[in-house]
Amino acid sequence: MSKKNVFTISDEEFARIFPDMPSEDIATRYSMTPSQVKRRARLLRLYKSPACRSASSTRTNMGHPKKPETREKIRQALLGRTLPKEHVDNMRRGSKHSLKVKRGKDHPFWKGGRPPWQRYSDPRYQEWRRAVVERDNYICQNCTRQCRRSERGLAAHHIKPYATHEDLRYVVSNGITLCDTCHRARHGTNRKPLPPVPCACGCGTLIAPIDRYGIPRQFGDTPHGESRGLPASPKRRGGPIRPGVRYSAQRSCPVA
Repeated sequence: MSKKNVFTISDEEFARIFPDMPSEDIATRYSMTPSQVKRRARLLRLYKSPACRSASSTRTNMGHPKKPETREKIRQALLGRTLPKEHVDNMRRGSKHSLKVKRGKDHPFWKGGRPPWQRYSDPRYQEWRRAVVERDNYICQNCTRQCRRSERGLAAHHIKPYATHEDLRYVVSNGITLCDTCHRARHGTNRKPLPPVPCACGCGTLIAPIDRYGIPRQFGDTPHGESRGLPASPKRRGGPIRPGVRYSAQRSCPVA
């Protein structure tokens, strides 16, 4: 054997590790070049195992999507193929296992078989909600805050869960009025807290950027007739705080 073919690993050891180890790893471990690894494997008539070839192909093709013509060639080559018996048996065992999984009403998380928001359009639910909030006079039964009639997030909450007590779904005594904040806290879906902002009146107090009504703190007492005792225009609601504008003490400054 010529000098360039003198290797640092015996033939027996090379034949043992070559089928399952990537050629790059063999070259790095035994101070060989990839071409020397391939040459020695060819002399010893060694081949990579299917698992090693599959892993090598995955590493090579990762991040390189195939062209449409290449995908079509692969599709044509796979047409009419038959799956090995072991693969078919594994598929059958998986199907039998899936049949044992509880589905529909037998599943412990069954909630009626339709998305929960679809019940909001049910006339029975709408009538039940109206009766609950009117009974409580639009007052949150948790924080005792007087809510507006058209306040966003005002909810009629089921005391006994809607999903598990079908006979109490539309019973008025099974509902209580909750504001948006209290309702989210009851279900554990609180909004992510926002960083406080300085009060626009200049008092230096840090306040939440959105009040409990869900209206951005923007209004002052003067625009759109508020100083004349007229209600604020709904078109002005929303937007960032404008510096230099005196804001309503009710909606902005907690210490005014």
